[in-house]
Amino acid sequence: MNPSLSPRAFCKHPGNPSRYHLGIIWTNGLPCSTSITITSIVLTPSSGTPVSFVGLAPVSVGANSNVVRTYDSDETPNSANGTVRVQYTYTTCDSPPVTVAALAPLTASTLPPCQQYGIPDYGKPGHP
Repeated sequence: MNPSLSPRAFCKHPGNPSRYHLGIIWTNGLPCSTSITITSIVLTPSSGTPVSFVGLAPVSVGANSNVVRTYDSDETPNSANGTVRVQYTYTTCDSPPVTVAALAPLTASTLPPCQQYGIPDYGKPGHP
């Protein structure tokens, strides 16, 4: 179970202050469904103050399948590339299920501007 960035799903709003959007493909290679609980997502930019993400609701992923979720950051005056650290827990197929803690560092070497889909915000079509 490793989170990976979905294609073109990591972007930043223009302006100052701004927000970041991060799309994560949650891949479950287990032969059972799993529940993922995100404990934190933090972007540490190459310059400036670390940025936290909000709306970290639990995610259920079926056996041998993927789920895409998009997360938004708090507002920040920063607008820099950097490293994202995703801390989460997930359940195993054991009986009873065991909760495992995990950490995934994801590199954000480029952060393109988000595409505007609606007014006034930048939507996330197809992402619950």
